[in-house]
Amino acid sequence: MSQVKRSVQDQSKEKNVKIDNLEKDPLIHDNGSEKPQGDETPRSKNQISLDKYEKIWRTISIFVVTGSLWVTYTLKDFAEWSAKNLPTSAKWSDIYYVATLALFIYFVRSFFRMLLYKPVYDGLEGRYFGEEREQRAQKVVKWVHDTIYYSCTTIFLYVNYRKTVLIDPMLFGEGDRTQLFKNMPGLPDPQEFPYLKEYYLVQMAAHLCTLVEQILFKRDEAKYYEYFLHHFLSFILILNSYMQHELLLGTTVLLTHDMTDVFLASGRSLEAFFKPKGTSLKSILLYSYFGLCLVVWIYCRTICFTTIPIYQSYLNFGNWPEIWPMIAPGWWFSFILILILMVMDTYWSVIMLKIVVGALYRREYKNTYDPKILKKREN
Repeated sequence: MSQVKRSVQDQSKEKNVKIDNLEKDPLIHDNGSEKPQGDETPRSKNQISLDKYEKIWRTISIFVVTGSLWVTYTLKDFAEWSAKNLPTSAKWSDIYYVATLALFIYFVRSFFRMLLYKPVYDGLEGRYFGEEREQRAQKVVKWVHDTIYYSCTTIFLYVNYRKTVLIDPMLFGEGDRTQLFKNMPGLPDPQEFPYLKEYYLVQMAAHLCTLVEQILFKRDEAKYYEYFLHHFLSFILILNSYMQHELLLGTTVLLTHDMTDVFLASGRSLEAFFKPKGTSLKSILLYSYFGLCLVVWIYCRTICFTTIPIYQSYLNFGNWPEIWPMIAPGWWFSFILILILMVMDTYWSVIMLKIVVGALYRREYKNTYDPKILKKREN
């Protein structure tokens, strides 16, 4: 009888040991089955969806980069013609100044990151830990920088050009969208648009800096090709429009995007320090701000972007017979690129709409589009 009792006790101890091992072993599921290891580790639906879209963005990026190299080369004929026949024109040598300015911007950004990283890291909510907290702090510093930068560029445009033809009434100016090519084939008159050329070169340098940073330092990001494509589109559109003297149209494109970035970057920064949940006053205010971000984004990046610069580009196909053969390849290709940018803006609009509506419905903010960890490099 004692032997039977001892056997039962031994079996009970052995069972308890197995249960303890199940709880401690990170490769064991709650149901006792083994978790897959290595490449078999299951990924969330969010990550799988990102991977699917990354393949699409990568394919489009290959087309865009290849085409841009060819189209940029074709602009040399117009540059030579402009230098001979126009009092002022865009020069390829201006790109050297842009590259130098981009390097300066990089050092300014680096100093800004160094200055803000520690207080941002310490001020983040407690839901971020370890590597995720470090990554989130870096992103918040970037968003704070973007909020400041795009606020400055937007204010500059309104202070200097609100009463000119440049800023359309849909964008709260007094302009005339049909006059966005009034300067062609030359550059805009510096008397009517003071410092517009300098503004354009600064924007080109800033986007070049962002593009190079994306290529060199952010290859581990889960949305690398998505952001690469966006940054490359921005830079090449600014470059081509500058070399083709389409500064008024290009500035309108920049305005419709910079204005939205002010709201988006500031909203993302606020959310990192306080995640809205429930119906507290802070949560309601933050939900309201997210709703405002969505309204501004859809209005500027879908409605204004489509009806002003895209439609005016379409209406002016084939104008200026004297120079059209020289600028036609760049014009057509830039139009394709601007349509790709419109598709990306629409894609982000749908995502933002889902996030905001979901937050209002659940009364809890949950950004399923934002991966918490970097993708792992393949060996």
